[in-house]
This record gives sequence, structure tokens and C-alpha cells, in this order.
Amino acid sequence: MSLLEVFYNKEAEQCYFQGCSNGGRMAHMAALKYLQMFNGIISGTPSMLKCEVGQNGASCLTDAELDVIKKWRQGPQNQAGEQLHPGGVRKVQKDSGGYRLTGKSESGGKLALLFAKGFGAYMAFEDDPGASCSPLDFDPETDPKRLGAMARVYNSDRPDLKTFIAAGGKMIVWHGWADAIVTPCKTID
Repeated sequence: MSLLEVFYNKEAEQCYFQGCSNGGRMAHMAALKYLQMFNGIISGTPSMLKCEVGQNGASCLTDAELDVIKKWRQGPQNQAGEQLHPGGVRKVQKDSGGYRLTGKSESGGKLALLFAKGFGAYMAFEDDPGASCSPLDFDPETDPKRLGAMARVYNSDRPDLKTFIAAGGKMIVWHGWADAIVTPCKTID
């Protein structure tokens, strides 16, 4: 007997799924794979100023720092200039994603690096390279093809939700602009 049945003396009339970050990916996966399971789904994932002449960079961004941000926003490309994944972080604030990207200790250390290392070592490839794998080992010329098998397992980004909608499902999707690990550009795409 469910808690709803005990408390309300009847079964649930509606069923909803809500998730954020990896849970947001799971929400999309639910809409693609479990068409009849949920009546509605909520999927969520995800200002910078240039230094003036004479400023020291403690309260502004140098040209080199702005170049790094441009690369984060651009996203990874191969040598031919082909986009491998949508651009990265759109907004980096001192109190949010910036620390996760740069590894400053004020926000818990190098979270993005740890995520990339664990994902690359144990989840990204059909044959796990293991603990010796480093994000710096990733080859943008050859490794994207190796991601295909596991992408079919993890990716929930097919935009065709006609079957889910036809089954009466509804979905709200949101994403924070400062999400440093799950780019909002992927959600937009």
C-alpha cells in the first residue's frame, strides 16, 4: 500500500517526474523511453567585465582571462573547426560556476575536472580506460567517434517528443545559465 493510499485513502491520479542536472537528463530519458509512465515532467539542469587600462585584474578580467572565457563559450572543436559539442558556460559569476571551472577552493575545488576524469575513465567509452585516464588524454580528432556507443545509452537529447505528447504528457524544461558542467547551450540546441 502506498503512502498516498494510506493518507488520502485513494491511489494517485497523476504521476510527475522532476529532476535537475543529471536528473534533468533522466527526465528527458523518461519522456523518450517511458511514454505512459508520467503525466508531466519537469526537466531542469542549466557578468564578466574587461579591465580598464591600469586595473590589476583583482576586480576585472584581463585579455587572457577573457580569451579563456571565449573558449569556454565556444565549446570544443576539432582541427577542421567542426563543433564537437555545443558551447560551454554562458555566464560566469564569482559566486557560481566560475569556481567550478577554475578550481578555486572557495567553491569546493576542481569539481569539473573530477567530473571529467570520472566520466572519461568509467562512463564515456564502451571499453573503460580506467583510473589512469585523464581528461587531457582526450583526442578531439579520434575520440568523438569512440563516444557513440555510450552516447546511445546516456543521451536524452533527441528533440522528437511527439509520442510523449500524443500520450498526454507535458514537460517543463529549464536550465541555469551559470551551470559549469552541463552547458545550457546543449539544452537550447
